[in-house]
Amino acid sequence: MPYRERPMRPLLLPIHPETQLTADPGLTVESRRFTDVLTLQESLLWQTAPLTRDGRAEVVGAFREGWLVRRPSVNPPFEIVLRQDGGPEPCAIVLMLRSHTMYGRLVSAVPEHIPLEHGDRSVIVTADRVIAVRGANEARAFGYLANLLVGTHWSPRRRARPIPAEDADALRLL
Repeated sequence: MPYRERPMRPLLLPIHPETQLTADPGLTVESRRFTDVLTLQESLLWQTAPLTRDGRAEVVGAFREGWLVRRPSVNPPFEIVLRQDGGPEPCAIVLMLRSHTMYGRLVSAVPEHIPLEHGDRSVIVTADRVIAVRGANEARAFGYLANLLVGTHWSPRRRARPIPAEDADALRLL
């Protein structure tokens, strides 16, 4: 299937620098739908993605359909990997999953811990990040990707490590 132009709208709209109001950035990408696991496994982006071994195996096993996504003319030089056909390599893969058995186990541990929960049926894979999306809504998954591309993606809450007892005693004395 050929790449088709697809408008995307972030779930969290960015703030316009001049008006200080939220504004739709008018983001457009090209996407190509695929339904075979072989296309996924052959993708350079999938092969280098920061997935755990168990997460990679589970996503492949639960794969239903996916989209290779690329930005047509906005690709910065560090994201472009030219293929033999001369087109840019995708900057993201959006995947829809069937039922899986991860139930809270990690899909990605770098740069942040991303568990695949029971209701997560969509996964977004980029070169440096994996995002699990609740539900199998295509528009919602692409909205998360748009958040990532325009810079409004929020990171999951980080748990504070417990303070060692000796440090807690020293803090109490202050």
